[in-house]
Amino acid sequence: MKKLSKAGRRGFTLIELLVVIAIIAVLALVVVLTLNPGELIRQARDSNRISDLATIKSAIAYYQQDQAPSSFGTASVTTCYEDGPVLSGGTIQTTSSCPWMSTATSTVVSTTTRSTNTNSSWIQINLGLISVGAPIGQWPVDPLNTINTIATGTAFNSSNYYYSFAVSSTVSGGFKVAAKMESTKFSKSGSGDIESTDGGTYSSTYETGSNMSL
Repeated sequence: MKKLSKAGRRGFTLIELLVVIAIIAVLALVVVLTLNPGELIRQARDSNRISDLATIKSAIAYYQQDQAPSSFGTASVTTCYEDGPVLSGGTIQTTSSCPWMSTATSTVVSTTTRSTNTNSSWIQINLGLISVGAPIGQWPVDPLNTINTIATGTAFNSSNYYYSFAVSSTVSGGFKVAAKMESTKFSKSGSGDIESTDGGTYSSTYETGSNMSL
């Protein structure tokens, strides 16, 4: 049997290894820049927001079907309900009025109570009244849940991410929940734009519910 020559058995040289490592590093950098990890994280939070609002909408619809109420209890069309983050010292950060809710601008209720079986929760509909029990354990909260003082109808800025809820004084008048998308993809004019295509009142906010004009 013919033996391999020394040249045939030779491994990679140091220069060759360095060239390969450099090529891999460049390719890795290209992949990172292309995928944009920050945008992917924002998209993940937006997906969570979309899911949360769907959960809220479904839970309220379930309540309506089970209870057949004439009204939403303590919830009022003149009030916007939102979940306010707690600041240092235990105070709750609130807005001066409720943006993105055209008929709900007189009062803002922010609370850290998120239970679904009490009217003191940020959504004041008692899911505990449902005959087979509440379909969810607590009302969802925005992944960032941050608020700045802003005027009604003003666009969200980078530090305003929270859920809002407006409701008619009667069940037949419907309700609406809203959230701001954070990623480029799901925001207005993005490739997956759901803010300006949802049929709601505001083109820079994702809105869903049974009455999109609230």
